[in-house]
Amino acid sequence: MKNRYIILIITMIFILLTAVNCKKEVNRNDESVPVDIISIKPVLNSPIYNYSGIIEESYSSMISFQVTGNIQQIYCGENQHVKKGTLLANLDKVVHQNSYDMALSTYKQAEDAYNRLKILYDDNSLPEIKWIETQTALQNAKSMVNIAKNNLDNCNLYAPFSGVVAKKITEVGANVMPGVPVFNLVKLEKIKIKVAIPEKEVSQISIGQKAIIKIMALDENAEYTAFITEKSSMANPLSHTYDIKIELDNETGTFMPGMICDVTIMYDKNEDEEIIIPNNSIMIDNDNNRFVWKVENDIAYKQSVIIDKLSDKGVIIKEGLCNGDLIIINGNQKVSAGMKVKIR
Repeated sequence: MKNRYIILIITMIFILLTAVNCKKEVNRNDESVPVDIISIKPVLNSPIYNYSGIIEESYSSMISFQVTGNIQQIYCGENQHVKKGTLLANLDKVVHQNSYDMALSTYKQAEDAYNRLKILYDDNSLPEIKWIETQTALQNAKSMVNIAKNNLDNCNLYAPFSGVVAKKITEVGANVMPGVPVFNLVKLEKIKIKVAIPEKEVSQISIGQKAIIKIMALDENAEYTAFITEKSSMANPLSHTYDIKIELDNETGTFMPGMICDVTIMYDKNEDEEIIIPNNSIMIDNDNNRFVWKVENDIAYKQSVIIDKLSDKGVIIKEGLCNGDLIIINGNQKVSAGMKVKIR
């Protein structure tokens, strides 16, 4: 009899424990997991790519004398702004002045001979061949005067355009030859940014495309909008990249050649709508398949997806989701199939 009571008590305790556990399980299933969701909406995806560029002058010229001579004076220094026609330097003019004086004297002699012999020629007292020689001598003398005068004028070196003297290559007292650079003059009202584009991406670049420029040396928060003006058709044989150039206004002269900048270009070749979701919404199951948690009537369901590729905006979905689907983007680590969720 005693054993019977013991068995009955043990049975009742077991039934009570089972009931308590079932109640806890029911309460657990009734609990809602708070999650964040988004509604799927296909969008036009224009890829954005970032590059590094370097600032160059819009125009550069190596300025030189056209005649031989010794530099007598230099009137400008490096980084100095000069206007078109400004005198930059001059040569010792003694030799060229003497050459001009001699040519001028010879011309006056030839002109005097021409005037005297013309009277004889008009009276038919001068042979035709002598008259032709006189005319030729006058013409040659005039040409020599023009050449000597041009050489004398070229002893002065003027700025061919308004710009900045980027480099002074020689000094006073130096002997220079024609064509040997004396200054490097650059034009900075507009600057160009050179960017190397990988060969796989150059087909998506076109002249007139917009670019966003950041120059970290000046202000990392400042952005400048510019447009592509040049596109090379020849690749660098070592890096297999193609150079493009972006023109940017520089009226204040703030931007200097050699500065490094960040360049952002938005490619506009893709006109197809794509489904893009955040990276953290993608889950991986035990079979290494990718899925997301889709919500219907506040219940979470497992939805398999096929990824197309990654973009700067997120993950591009090839298959598995449609317009209007609701998927969990935060709180998905605590969700299981069939679980009730609470949308925050």
